[in-house]
Amino acid sequence: MITGGTGFIGLSLIYVINILNISLNTNISVDVLARRKINFKNKLYFKINTNINFIKHDLSQNKIKINKNYDCIIHLANNPNANENNSKTIIACDENLINSFKNNVNKPSFILLSSGAIYDDKNNYPLKEGSKKMSLKNKNITEYSRGKLASEKFLKINKSNFSKIIIFRGFTFIGFLKKFDNKFLINQIINKIVKNNKVDIKINTDGSISRSFLYTIDAAIMIIMSIYKIKKGIFNLGSDEIFTIKKLDRKINMDSKNNIKFLYLNKLKKPYSRNFYIPDISYLKNKLNYKAIVKLSKSISLVANNYKN
Repeated sequence: MITGGTGFIGLSLIYVINILNISLNTNISVDVLARRKINFKNKLYFKINTNINFIKHDLSQNKIKINKNYDCIIHLANNPNANENNSKTIIACDENLINSFKNNVNKPSFILLSSGAIYDDKNNYPLKEGSKKMSLKNKNITEYSRGKLASEKFLKINKSNFSKIIIFRGFTFIGFLKKFDNKFLINQIINKIVKNNKVDIKINTDGSISRSFLYTIDAAIMIIMSIYKIKKGIFNLGSDEIFTIKKLDRKINMDSKNNIKFLYLNKLKKPYSRNFYIPDISYLKNKLNYKAIVKLSKSISLVANNYKN
């Protein structure tokens, strides 16, 4: 079962499973949990085979009745926008899903997509799995971080519902969605490449903030591999290809044949919150013996070409 199948990583996960079923006859059967079937179908950018099934259910309202034996639950339902999804909604979804398997004879493995946003913003970088977590009293804590902290805690308390538990703390991703969200910097860059837009990209800092972006197909592959190669644990999920915004600016203009201008406004005072939102992913890489295939410049090109076509 996959929740959050209409989201950024969820769609990439379904895409990879779909390719495995078609190309390698793996015969992986997946139930995708979503609130509305039309939303699920409208967001698909590929044709699915018969092994991908839709289940209409809203986890924020109720538990789901389990009427079959699942090998694995992949819980990706995830929205970092606090205006749309506050901590109570995140907690309700996670508790309802986890409690659905209480007293169930079959105990599947459970994979939770948490977030790097749970780490304290004063940690040294890159962030390790053992880095200090955000305090609920921290003035910079978001509703999203609060919800994810509570979800991890609740899952650990109810670990007996499952045969094994894997928690991924996701960082920053890049991938394709049919509906384009122009709110984030990386999407603004892609939008300019697609539309050849000459308007400057405005950056509120001096460009020294560092980020890394993992291609969602690579993220999906890592999640699938973890089912077979990892017994349990907490892992950072992200990229170790690090860019400051200024370095990304130079890289994009060198690779894309576009003259995309970044305007650095220096509106925010140092030290910036989340100045270096970078994960240490060595633990996961060692466990999976896998390194992300698609570099940032290539992923930007792939996503832009998808939107063009």
